Amino acid sequence: MWVVLGTDTVVYLLSPSRGHEVPQSHFGPEASGVLEVDRYSGYKAMSQVKSGLIVLAFCWAHVRRDFVAVGKSWSESTPWALSWLRRIRRLYQINRELLCHRPGSTKVYGRFAFSAFPARVYVDSPAGPAFSISRDFK
Repeated sequence: MWVVLGTDTVVYLLSPSRGHEVPQSHFGPEASGVLEVDRYSGYKAMSQVKSGLIVLAFCWAHVRRDFVAVGKSWSESTPWALSWLRRIRRLYQINRELLCHRPGSTKVYGRFAFSAFPARVYVDSPAGPAFSISRDFK
């Protein structure tokens, strides 16, 4: 199941496929933007990615795991890995501050000011502007 999120709409795309064809066909050939992804290789096969219209950005939660693994596995690299983990922690702190300090309100809106979900894309496409997509393959 693929989930496409808009500002006021949620679309569930049911497909037995994990393939790149699902998001590629939904957004269409003119879609452009930044796709935040986990390490699922199917995103690299999207025609919009290959042509440079959509740029892949790795999810910070997944990137963070790499630095944890390096720090635990190679003692000589632990200080380097910890320095990156501190930077990533600061990104999460900034995210919390942005959510808690919206102008004119003390209310928290949403979970993330920037995404840490498995896959999210903000694109301009015939399906609509600034859509977000995530996937769940349980």
